[in-house]
Amino acid sequence: MDIQSTTSLRIADWRPRFRVLLLAAMVLPLVAVSPARMSTAAPRVQPVLLAMAQQAPNSMVGVIVQKSTADKSMENLIAGLGGTVTKDLHIINAFAARVPAKAVPQIANAGGVRWVSLDAPVDKSGNMSTTGQFTTWASELVASSTSSISSGFTSTTIHAGSYLWFNSVVKVSGVGTAPVTVNFDNAEAEISMLGQVFKSPIPGAIITFSPSATTATSSYDAVVGKWRTTVPARLNGSDVFLSGASVRIPSDIPGSAISAVLSGRFTTDTAGVTVAGWQWAASTYSNFSNDYNALGVKPCDDSTASQYRNSDNAGTPENYKAYVVPGARGNGGTNYTGDYSPSASMTPARLFTDAANMVDAGAGPNVTYGYGTNAVQTFAGFLAEKSPNEKISKVEVALKAYVPTRLSSVEDPKLSMVVGGVTVSNVTLQNTAFDTFVGAASAGMVYVNVTGTRAWTWGDFDNSLQMTLNQSSFAGNHPVYYDAVGLRVTTVAGTDTTGGTMPVTQANNMVDSSKLLNVYNRAVRATDVWAGASGTQLQGQGVGVAVVDSGIVPTEDLKERVIGAVNFDDDEHESGDSFGHGTFVAGLVAGDGTASNGQYVGMAPGSSIVSVRVSGDDGVSTEADVIEALQWVYENKSRHNIRIVNLSLNSSMAQSYHTSPICAAVEVLWFNKVVVVVSAGNNGTANLFPPANDPFVITVGATDDKGTVALSDDTIAPFSAYGTTENGAVKPEIVAPGTRLIGFLPQNAETEIGRLHPEARVNDNYFRMSGTSMAAPVVAGAVALLLQDEPNLNPDQVKYRLMSTAAKSDRWAGYTGAQAGAGYLDILAAVTSTSTQAMNTGTRASQLLWTGSQPVNWSSVNWSSVNWSSVNWSSVNWSSVNWSSVNWSSDYWQP
Repeated sequence: MDIQSTTSLRIADWRPRFRVLLLAAMVLPLVAVSPARMSTAAPRVQPVLLAMAQQAPNSMVGVIVQKSTADKSMENLIAGLGGTVTKDLHIINAFAARVPAKAVPQIANAGGVRWVSLDAPVDKSGNMSTTGQFTTWASELVASSTSSISSGFTSTTIHAGSYLWFNSVVKVSGVGTAPVTVNFDNAEAEISMLGQVFKSPIPGAIITFSPSATTATSSYDAVVGKWRTTVPARLNGSDVFLSGASVRIPSDIPGSAISAVLSGRFTTDTAGVTVAGWQWAASTYSNFSNDYNALGVKPCDDSTASQYRNSDNAGTPENYKAYVVPGARGNGGTNYTGDYSPSASMTPARLFTDAANMVDAGAGPNVTYGYGTNAVQTFAGFLAEKSPNEKISKVEVALKAYVPTRLSSVEDPKLSMVVGGVTVSNVTLQNTAFDTFVGAASAGMVYVNVTGTRAWTWGDFDNSLQMTLNQSSFAGNHPVYYDAVGLRVTTVAGTDTTGGTMPVTQANNMVDSSKLLNVYNRAVRATDVWAGASGTQLQGQGVGVAVVDSGIVPTEDLKERVIGAVNFDDDEHESGDSFGHGTFVAGLVAGDGTASNGQYVGMAPGSSIVSVRVSGDDGVSTEADVIEALQWVYENKSRHNIRIVNLSLNSSMAQSYHTSPICAAVEVLWFNKVVVVVSAGNNGTANLFPPANDPFVITVGATDDKGTVALSDDTIAPFSAYGTTENGAVKPEIVAPGTRLIGFLPQNAETEIGRLHPEARVNDNYFRMSGTSMAAPVVAGAVALLLQDEPNLNPDQVKYRLMSTAAKSDRWAGYTGAQAGAGYLDILAAVTSTSTQAMNTGTRASQLLWTGSQPVNWSSVNWSSVNWSSVNWSSVNWSSVNWSSVNWSSDYWQP
């Protein structure tokens, strides 16, 4: 069902489902409790915890204890009361613990306590695991090295708004009487223009030579982003269409393209097949279609085999020939594809048949199989979820597989692990391991220990880690079918500081705004910033964005720009993001549109992402998890150049920012030059929950862009929360599109949100979501563009710049100050502004961060960079604290 046609507002929630229903049983019956002051005269604790101590004294409860001391006396007290310290939260001089509820009053009255907050419920066992485990799935096939061909263009000016049609053909030799498949992937064009290099993805291709085919056909598969061509086997050695892509010249980059380089990798599933000749051409068109299936591309030159009856070159756009003009490598007229480049030849690496099905999602098994007999295949794209304070103790290859019939005694697959080009482990997998998996219905998991004698480190995953599956010794025609190939990693307590890299700096993407199917990028004028209307082409290169969420699968749209992944959830994880929310949010920030041929592009397609996981595969999260994650961001911000944190999550506890541990943690980041972007929440009322109610951070509300670029019909989304903070500041500070945004979420039917909300699935790879959790990454990506342009801006200056340039009633008829704050995000106006004024001057910092008139002096936090003259350390009006019940939830969304 199309969500856009639904008449009623459907609001679902990404709410952690707690391990036990302790909270529901204990919080709901509570009566109102009077607010408490943070003083020595009264217990320094949330009243809800005192009530829990009275009603269920023997229950175990999660608490966050902020200390007034620097020693371990409070941790020792917890142990003496029968509790367990679970997390060190030194960013706010605190720790998380599980304690008997009856011990809470004693803890609250202890001399070394400043404040005790309720954390999420704990598991009923009360025991902490001494090991951790996660599985990371291969997201990339490693084939032969990438091939490339460079060629120049004519001197004819390519006018702004024109289209370049890149077209490539191949001659394949070695085709016999059996079907042959040749694959082309990892393809892109680098175009030199006006002294700059721009890159544009080229769709991959699958060519099938079929002995039974009599007519050649070509079509573009928009779901997987690849051309599919089928040709008669007799066209062995003839020019056959490989791949084509249109690139629109932006209006602010007129002039001549000087040259281009096309690159890509060839693979095949058949021995003896070679690419005898690969060439590309480029021609210029005054008009073109973004629907590649409307072009009428000619699959071959052979008139007896082609679906078109003429002698034009393979790859000719039959239906758009009337629009060809001089330029690129063509002179117009009848030269519809342009002159071809020099030819390159290579031997494609041999892969398993349908090998792409073994890495099609990066999220693990999805019941699509690749298979092979005596073939060799290498896998990569493994993303480690680094667990702080843990080190790797064991690495196992994880194979979801089956065999049609039992393998023979000599058919033993060989597994090799390679790190940095050096083989570190060789293991033989006994053929009998598949004996219990005969037949597709019996497919199951096979685990193979490849640890060897190596002391594995987190950094190994950033050093060209590859796994090779070698079945070349198979004697019979006995294939093994593989659904997915991964690594299961077991960890133990220990120290390993390796892992993660700095942001990747690369050429700008040549984005064609006319292809974009979402309009939010154009509504906030990000496309103008990309294209250079601001005077500089900005796409976020060099800027790191930490996405604190459910994890991330390294999709084709993110690739090597996922520069780190860290985990703060103790559960075993079946993939980098089985839930799906974090991957979707990361795509809105930084997706480059590769998988959709430029139809779905994030706000900062050149920025880099750090995945900071705080939830399990089912979305379970705790307040302490989030604080520990923010602590890690603080400690690693320089290592990964993290300038922005995106928090598409909210607590449902309506409490003062002066007592919220999360608010205290985000302020520490803010004071140390990290911009914190937070979703406002989706209750549709004047109620804000931490950290959205913190006066320092940028809180983001959502608009409905109505599917149009113009702001004239845009309205505030009915679910978008708003309100006023204790110091009178209006929240949200800014609004951005957050309704029915479509993003890349591969194999979303296998994710938790895909299973819960099948109506939000656009297709297998694209998903539709709404909520302030979607508006927040729009703003986070916009901040990445601004900080690429002006890296010396501090968070207060960034906040002022966005607010002072936002569209109000002069440009947006739907503006209402109470719900939209400063107005509608306009990143072009923000980038072109020269203001260096700052927000937040005189704003009270969280009282959890100070005593008297000075901030707490903790050795774990660097306060030297903070301009304390802008922070008001005066007393707090404690009567404003709302001590409502606690029910931690991380997100609401409306598809």
